[in-house]
Amino acid sequence: MVRGARRRGRDSHFEQRGVKDLADFAAHWIKLVAIILAGAVGYLEFRNAQLQGFAKIVDNTSLIKAGLVIFFIGWGWGALDDTRIQKRAYRNDPELGRIGPKEWAGMAVFLILFVTLFLIPDQPGRFQATLLGLIIVNMWTWRVIFDRTRSVIASTYADCTKGGGSRSIASLAKLLLAVEYMNGSWQRRRFLTLIGLAAVQVPIAFLVAAGHLAPYGVGYSLYGVPGDVLIGYVPGALFILYVITSEVWMKVYRIRIFADLRTIDWLEAHFTLGKQRDCPLPEPHLVGTFDFTPPSNPNYGSQSPLRLFTSNG
Repeated sequence: MVRGARRRGRDSHFEQRGVKDLADFAAHWIKLVAIILAGAVGYLEFRNAQLQGFAKIVDNTSLIKAGLVIFFIGWGWGALDDTRIQKRAYRNDPELGRIGPKEWAGMAVFLILFVTLFLIPDQPGRFQATLLGLIIVNMWTWRVIFDRTRSVIASTYADCTKGGGSRSIASLAKLLLAVEYMNGSWQRRRFLTLIGLAAVQVPIAFLVAAGHLAPYGVGYSLYGVPGDVLIGYVPGALFILYVITSEVWMKVYRIRIFADLRTIDWLEAHFTLGKQRDCPLPEPHLVGTFDFTPPSNPNYGSQSPLRLFTSNG
């Protein structure tokens, strides 16, 4: 009987491992096929395209304005989502909702740079320099906001850990998720990536505006558009790449946190939640600005959206 039990245990282990291997295999091939199909469709759609007409009616400023529309909508939508996330997770504010001088200063500087972007899309060099300043200020305001909520987090944590009821456990789980979302290492990596993208755009924009890069496109063309004309689109194209990178990265993690919060709501409504015996309660993830310590929940770790094509996590 002992041997039979051991054999069944080994069989169960291998069967579970087989499910993981099957899922990994399927994930690899799905990603590979998606990339191949996307590339093939893109090639077939544009191989015979003539873009001269597009080049006549759309200039670099138009690209930047299109990127700004996406940028402004994404920022507003995302800021509201982050507010909803924190509202669902936090219970008590010892400071009674007051906003301090540092928070007001951060909002003022951010809004000044934000409005400036809207006013100078036709000045690529200044626009990209302002964008770099904006993302640096945005990283600072992220920490200002998080530091403001430290007392809120501490008070909410104390409230959630006073009792051991199912509601308290669910509230604690929401708090821990929200803190790891707000302060996960993915936030730092995203900000550093965006600062790098914005910094690269500054010299390129000034060189394009001064006409120093246009000669490198002479004698070349793409779908009927001369190379020197295409070079003029580089600042706008880089800005759109920046916006897409920023917004997709944020959206991936917002989808995760909202899904997690809704799952906790469902569990709380249908099950009794409790803490395991002799298991210490986890604490909020309160690391410093440049501390890349991974959170306890890998869902809010350091992976970028590129992991969709490069890993199985």
